[in-house]
Amino acid sequence: MTHPVCVDRTRPRAPHRSYRVVGLLLRRPSRRIASISRRQPAFLTCLLCLCGLLISVAAGAGEWKLYDFQDQGGVYAWRYLPTAPTTGFDALPVVIFLHGSGSSPDAWLDFLAPAAEVADVAILAPKSDAFLSFHPGADDVTIERALERLAEEASIDPARISLAGHSAGGGHAMVMAYTRRMGVNAVFIMGSPYRTVLGVADADVTPPIRMYYGTTDPNYQSSRQALQDQWQRLGVPWELDVGIGFGHSGWPDGTLEAGFQFLKEHPYATAGGCAPTDTTLCLRDGAYAVTATWTDFDGNTGAAETATARTAESGLLTFFSDTNWELQIKVLDGCSLNDHRWVFAAGTTNVGFVLRVEEMATGAEAIYENPVGTAPEPILDTVAFTCQ
Repeated sequence: MTHPVCVDRTRPRAPHRSYRVVGLLLRRPSRRIASISRRQPAFLTCLLCLCGLLISVAAGAGEWKLYDFQDQGGVYAWRYLPTAPTTGFDALPVVIFLHGSGSSPDAWLDFLAPAAEVADVAILAPKSDAFLSFHPGADDVTIERALERLAEEASIDPARISLAGHSAGGGHAMVMAYTRRMGVNAVFIMGSPYRTVLGVADADVTPPIRMYYGTTDPNYQSSRQALQDQWQRLGVPWELDVGIGFGHSGWPDGTLEAGFQFLKEHPYATAGGCAPTDTTLCLRDGAYAVTATWTDFDGNTGAAETATARTAESGLLTFFSDTNWELQIKVLDGCSLNDHRWVFAAGTTNVGFVLRVEEMATGAEAIYENPVGTAPEPILDTVAFTCQ
């Protein structure tokens, strides 16, 4: 049996909901995690404030900075900013890298920084709360706080916040990305064990995943094929990068760089262009963006939030509580009947609201208003948008 000797890491990415074997490499290991050591924090002297939408390079760019969360029992996260980012985006992509069982982010700093420079991404490398692995709860708080601290230093791209990890850290990264709706745009794992994912929680975007394994890694035999089968079943786009002769903690030159580049190239966005958020409901593969604002009897106002329950063409909005659904809305395809797409909506509220539906391809908007103190009439708009 023969294998290709080289890999074209610049090939166009695979279409959505497909897989691609990136390549097999025949080289001796050139990158390896050999030891774990706690580095002393390198405190920086100043920060550069963020202003506007352009990338702001913080003081200490090109260096690691420690975010030490003493009030969480000594957990911490390292952050790295590229020296001179040239991403071509308005803000920096962020890679959250999770270390493996029994390890720490400190063991990875010398490997992550060069890859971050090549790929022009910021890195957050948190320390797990438990010794063996990351878990929901305390580790989620660490990641959230680290992202908040990073946003104070630099303009970060909310459409390019991705998860990566080695071994058990990679296993936790994929569980986080697919079992929760948290806006992760893509996933990159290295030598990770199998983790069961029963379904993709995000109804709007399915993050693609890139997997790296060395052929002498036990997880290559025990987990790789099972994960491939799982992604196929769930409709998750995946890529596989294989290194011949590499073990669990070794990889060829360029592996991290290629993985980070993969993460950067897949923004969190729907096919139609709508970017789902807590306050934006995307319908019909992102072709339509639904938002609403409310006004109560005291004149207080706010933005409606999306509920978890939804389908491809209909969804729910809440005003005051996740358990109190206020508006149901759907966008229907009536093109074969009257050459229009329809907007139907119903409310179970008597507060005021303004409901907006935007067609992403044309920028056209349909706006519906309900005054404070009025029970809303059903919206049955059968000429909302002209079929293209």
